[in-house]
Amino acid sequence: MKILLKLAWRNIWRNWRRSLITLIAIIFAIVLSVVMRGIQLGTYEFNIKTSIELFTGYLQLQLQGYNDNPSLHRTFKPDSSIIKELIDIPQIKGFSPRIYSGGLINSKSNSTGAIIFAIDPVNESKVSSFHTKIKDGEFIAPDNTFDIVVGKRMLKNLNVNIGDTVVILTSGYDGSMGNYKFRICGAFSMGYSDFDGIAVFMHIKGADELLSMNGRISSIAIALNNLRDIPIVKEKLNNKFKISGYEALDWKNLMPDLKQLMELDDISAVIYLAILMLVVAFGILNTLLMSVTERFREFGVLLAIGIKHQQLILILILEVFLMTLIGIIVGTGLSYLINYYVYLNPINLSGDFAKIYEEFGFIPQIHSTMDISIFLSTVYSIIIITAISTIYPAYRVMKLEALKGIRYT
Repeated sequence: MKILLKLAWRNIWRNWRRSLITLIAIIFAIVLSVVMRGIQLGTYEFNIKTSIELFTGYLQLQLQGYNDNPSLHRTFKPDSSIIKELIDIPQIKGFSPRIYSGGLINSKSNSTGAIIFAIDPVNESKVSSFHTKIKDGEFIAPDNTFDIVVGKRMLKNLNVNIGDTVVILTSGYDGSMGNYKFRICGAFSMGYSDFDGIAVFMHIKGADELLSMNGRISSIAIALNNLRDIPIVKEKLNNKFKISGYEALDWKNLMPDLKQLMELDDISAVIYLAILMLVVAFGILNTLLMSVTERFREFGVLLAIGIKHQQLILILILEVFLMTLIGIIVGTGLSYLINYYVYLNPINLSGDFAKIYEEFGFIPQIHSTMDISIFLSTVYSIIIITAISTIYPAYRVMKLEALKGIRYT
């Protein structure tokens, strides 16, 4: 075996230019695949985390069916058992009750439709970073029940300023018409023009009176310590509360458009990487065939002096193994360094690229991830395509006869 390994190593460098081209192809495929996948998944993870921490929360606990058909009649009163269960789960770092509704907001000169988000100012800061998006004025204070925060576009549409009073008209839980005055204490900018034109955030106590909720809420937003804790906590909550008629929803349920967009982009990326691997496979196959064909006379002589076909094939496999091993080591090392640099130094986009990202609801930044799975999946792919590329050259060697090999020109 030692002699065969030595022969394989020498054979690689007999035509070092061709071997070098094959190595470069393998290294290039690994680097491009790992860096592209790392940037893609890292940017996904960053945008998912940013989106859920901005407002939706990592998870939301709701009555079953509420997300498909939001209605005040699908709200619930959180009892002590729910609160205790949420406190006892170690992965949960905070939670906050919310009420969602719709209505009409009126100023002295204008009126517009609005989506109402009622929050608990004290607990909300543990769940979301919405308060960091306040551009003018201030966030809702815990004691100011009838203060609201609106989008900057809504502020302009209503022709009002910070400190002005508006009237919100909406239908309550009991069917009555809620009609209350609210003071605008601040204006936010989420970066999405449409959302900034229709969203109104108010104190949950003010919404309770406006909507006649009597302590009922639409959902409980939950914050976790880590994005990867979502499946674990979701399963725990669903196992605990499913019988009681509740369900825990993650970002995929709460933001289906974002999920579909990422899935579509992921499919296109996988197709591109598959084409890249296919090109590399044909390159390796071509190199191996040329190498084998050039050595038919040599193989014929070896067969004539008693070397078996299996030993020749083993030499060929060892050659491929050694080249692949070198390519994997160098390619993985380079891709690790590139990914690590982008991981530590996210790339800020500007100009048209930034606008495209913002149109799709993404923050215009490129991030990466150091998840070991992207390295392993790429290495597995390279090993598989090199193994497949070896089959036909090995078949040619297996069918080679000593006399035909010696006479081959």
